Amino acid sequence: NSLDNLSALAQIGDMEGAYGMAHALGEFYRSVLSDGRSIICLREELDIVDSYLRVQSQRYRDRFDYQIGIPSELEQIQIVKLTIQPLVENAIYHGIRNVRRMGHIHITGRLEREEVVLSVEDNGKGFPQEPDCPEQPGEKGDLIFHRKGFGMLNADQRIKLYFGPNYGVHVRSERNVGACVEIHLPRKPYEEAQDDFGFNRR
Repeated sequence: NSLDNLSALAQIGDMEGAYGMAHALGEFYRSVLSDGRSIICLREELDIVDSYLRVQSQRYRDRFDYQIGIPSELEQIQIVKLTIQPLVENAIYHGIRNVRRMGHIHITGRLEREEVVLSVEDNGKGFPQEPDCPEQPGEKGDLIFHRKGFGMLNADQRIKLYFGPNYGVHVRSERNVGACVEIHLPRKPYEEAQDDFGFNRR
């Protein structure tokens, strides 16, 4: 789709737009390679996300804007590669693309004791409420999360695989208002994360 858009920009003579999109697309794929590493620092993941968003901004001009506000002290924490990007992709394709108002995507982060919480929030259509959702707080979000997004489920499973069952993805959503997906990660480096038997996982 991005290459189709790139061809269309070149065909209509928008060389500046075509250059910007090609440059962002090249940066995105270079960042995704990451020397074959699965665990990267948050700064590298944000570079991937920023390149992806610049490509999509060219594709969906005047449809959405975005802000990335991560405190500099969190940029070296470790994250599973391609955790945030699928959540941003969901926000575009299943959220703001389907509403008439201007879309907004906010990526933020905060430290809660020894846990890092990253948020991807949008003002899109949100997730519909399922008729058979449990009414208990927390369970509704988990049920929506497992039914509505393979990308979110995949990210959650990969985080748990590398960092343990106490970490993962949580979802809050309100129909026609938007959605907020939170990523919970340990503050300590991956090499120090221990399994249930007290051994370091490497």
